[in-house]
Amino acid sequence: MNKISGIWFCGLSGSGKSYASIFLEKKIKNSIKLEGDTIRKYLSSDLGYTKKERIISARRNLQLAKILIHENKFPLISNAFLDKVTVEMAKTSGIKVLQ
Repeated sequence: MNKISGIWFCGLSGSGKSYASIFLEKKIKNSIKLEGDTIRKYLSSDLGYTKKERIISARRNLQLAKILIHENKFPLISNAFLDKVTVEMAKTSGIKVLQ
């Protein structure tokens, strides 16, 4: 089994993404919770909610997660939308994607 470097939750609003992240953050050493809405507020405020902009936002989330992995942190990412290409990119970085 490959080592998991992070977990990315994707699903509709109210589906439990944040709840799962909060729970796991307490259980996993060096974990950091990255909420999609928080990242959008501080890192992607220049983006709207079109499909293209959501893909850009997801890729920014992934880049942030890669920085954290490089710093030996375990990102717990949650957001509402992921495209297939970003999912594959996350998997190659060792991030387990749960949709």
